[in-house]
Amino acid sequence: SRTILEHIVGNWGYEPVVAAEGQEAWDVLNRPDAPELALLDWEMPGVSGVEICQRLRKRAEGPSTYLILLTSKGQREDIVAGLVAGADDYLTKPYDRDELRARLNVGRRILQLQADLAGRLRDIEDTLLCIQESFLCGRVPTDLSGIEVVARTIAHGQVAGDFYDFHTHGNDLLDIVVGDVMGKGMRASLLGAALATRFLRCLREHAASSGSVAPPPLAGLLARVRDEVFPQFLETESFATVCYARVDLARRCLELVDCGHPPLLHVSAQTGEATFVGGSNMPLGFSPDEDFVVATLPLAPGDLLVFYSDGVTEATDRSGRMYGEERLACTVKLQAGNSLRDVVGGLLSDIVTHVAGTAIADDVTCVALRVCPPQTTGRGNQR
Repeated sequence: SRTILEHIVGNWGYEPVVAAEGQEAWDVLNRPDAPELALLDWEMPGVSGVEICQRLRKRAEGPSTYLILLTSKGQREDIVAGLVAGADDYLTKPYDRDELRARLNVGRRILQLQADLAGRLRDIEDTLLCIQESFLCGRVPTDLSGIEVVARTIAHGQVAGDFYDFHTHGNDLLDIVVGDVMGKGMRASLLGAALATRFLRCLREHAASSGSVAPPPLAGLLARVRDEVFPQFLETESFATVCYARVDLARRCLELVDCGHPPLLHVSAQTGEATFVGGSNMPLGFSPDEDFVVATLPLAPGDLLVFYSDGVTEATDRSGRMYGEERLACTVKLQAGNSLRDVVGGLLSDIVTHVAGTAIADDVTCVALRVCPPQTTGRGNQR
């Protein structure tokens, strides 16, 4: 009987919660403080134990419970039916006390292993967030005369392979690299961090070997990085889109190599026109020997440049409609007269409005630059 079973498990150190019928058991197992272990009779008034197992396994959220079915049904097909319904274990009546205790102990061990695993996963997530903060999101330059920079990211909940970084060369040159490694999670995050670090290392090696602050030509830099990372991308069956740009304040121009990344958005201060500037190169990891094509764009004071990830243009509303390049250009043009921080903030707010409460499927990254008069010192916020 329930009373005897309650007495038995209570003597073993458990704190039993007794339900007289199926609906009551279902209500107990849906509480925030639901028991971690449940002994369910197959036959119960109202809702059967098998049906409760099915309901719990179909539930998207809620506490995890180890379910043991108790029944007089001992045929093989009955055992299979109970396990298929979602039970973790099965015990026939009349049950042996030692066997019941052993099966409860198995359940406790499994629950402890699950808790340990969840803790380790949280540690991994914390580590990945540290990687994102330290290696994937570069420090925005705030002391470069003639240019203002703002960068922000809306994380979609899982660390991905989006990254951006900045490299200054004297007072007149600023390199911006924005990239996105295919996929999400640990592998994409680590590959993104490795790729961002590889650009930095190649720049430092060039400076050490040349003895000059002048950076290497973009095509040569991309080729060197490609040569170093291609084996890793090939081995992991991955790739990365990259947009690498160099702002030359002395020459008032921008050089750009686009490797499969969403095109740069340029808003002219003189005409107010918004133009997308892209390239023809494939993502890194596609080809071991592709020649890199450098595009050149003239710049004028007040010009606005917006780099972004595909999470911006591919942000989808409830009907499946993507944000798209057209809305991106219109939004930035409308905000262009505001501060750079407000330009980026307005864009991200409009994206949030577009998705209208639906889950963002990818990180939304935006890096914006504005060419300023030489006496102006740029100030940007990192994220």
